[in-house]
Amino acid sequence: MRQLATLTLFVSLIGAVMACSRVQARMPAPMPALATPVPPPRVVIPVSVEPAEPPPAPAQPETPPQPKPRETPPSRPPDRPATTPPATPTTEAPPPVLQTTPNVAEVERHIRSLVGDAERDLGKVDHLSLSRDAREQYDTARGFIRQAQQWLKLKNYLYAEQLASKAAALASLLVKAIMPPADRAASGA
Repeated sequence: MRQLATLTLFVSLIGAVMACSRVQARMPAPMPALATPVPPPRVVIPVSVEPAEPPPAPAQPETPPQPKPRETPPSRPPDRPATTPPATPTTEAPPPVLQTTPNVAEVERHIRSLVGDAERDLGKVDHLSLSRDAREQYDTARGFIRQAQQWLKLKNYLYAEQLASKAAALASLLVKAIMPPADRAASGA
């Protein structure tokens, strides 16, 4: 049995040695070098440069002008020539605004409602007693309200509605963060 184990070990050892002797690492064939093309011939155009004119000679310093003697004012004001009244600037009406919303009055009412809600909520908050971050939110909401009103005047309803929504959301969150739950229930917020 021992001989069989030795023989098996010997045969496997010989097989391993023979397997290693056959394997060779193959290197890929070297790539041919790329030949760069010769640059095309250049076209040289002769440029003729005309000589620049010499700078003018410095002028002789002039003597400062002598002040004129004061004239005595005339006793009577001079006759004024007839003046025409200033022309009034012609103001053309601005071009009509292209409205893509079918019911502009409804959209405008909705925006004014959002702005009113935001102003009402901000009216519930004492600006001076707020923390620094809360005061920043308060000021941001006020800015959104101002901008929404400006865009509403310009009849840009989409932008005005976005700003009014942001102002209403900020004001609502500010009221919820500042007021205790009992006060909110009493005020209807």
